[in-house]
Amino acid sequence: MNSYGFVLVGGCYFLFSLISQVRKKTLSNRRASLLFAIVTCLVIICVLPFLVRNYLLYNGDFLGMATFKKEYQSWLANGGQVLQHPYGSFSNLLFDSPFWEMTWHSIVGAFGYLTIILKPIYYTYYLLIFFGSVIGLLLNNKNNIKFVDPPLKWSMIIGGAITVLLFLYYTLMIDRQPQGRYIMSIVPPLMIGVTLGLFRLVKSISKHYRPCFVLLTLTYILMNGIILICYVNPNLM
Repeated sequence: MNSYGFVLVGGCYFLFSLISQVRKKTLSNRRASLLFAIVTCLVIICVLPFLVRNYLLYNGDFLGMATFKKEYQSWLANGGQVLQHPYGSFSNLLFDSPFWEMTWHSIVGAFGYLTIILKPIYYTYYLLIFFGSVIGLLLNNKNNIKFVDPPLKWSMIIGGAITVLLFLYYTLMIDRQPQGRYIMSIVPPLMIGVTLGLFRLVKSISKHYRPCFVLLTLTYILMNGIILICYVNPNLM
């Protein structure tokens, strides 16, 4: 579930790219067919073993969903607790500040069973980076760096949106899980957006944007290093 959105839009973008290149005559039909066959084979090689495993272990249940429901009912019958369903509606979830705070903590760094968190300054730092990048992306400047390929941009946006929506659906309908790992697949496109946004922001503020951007990058690396050290030795937090 964590990466279904990007798998879907990735496949669509690949097909769109092939068709577009064939129409522009920058890629022959034969070459496009070969690339399609190669990618299809790679996907089958990577995915098919998991489906076959599910089929063999769960009596033909390729995705394992029916088995999950069956085992869940067995869990309840044996005295197991009901999975958490704390929300009556999406609006209740939307305004649940502790849920979003715990999810944010988990994305940046929360250890143990989400019980050991970092000092507020670490979370504030990443929050400032995020909002700064959003401001940079909204800036309208002729000299701004833009995405060379708009379909790629929209593929990342749609893939990220699907990932977040699946996370919300899972939380509302199945189990309350304020864990960043469920939306961690949005990190690569998110970092592309953050990098582009911060570059635009720094460039608009100062003519000497390169040293500023290098300093910001070094600070970011240092902050990640500190969090990694805290992970190894939680007593330092």
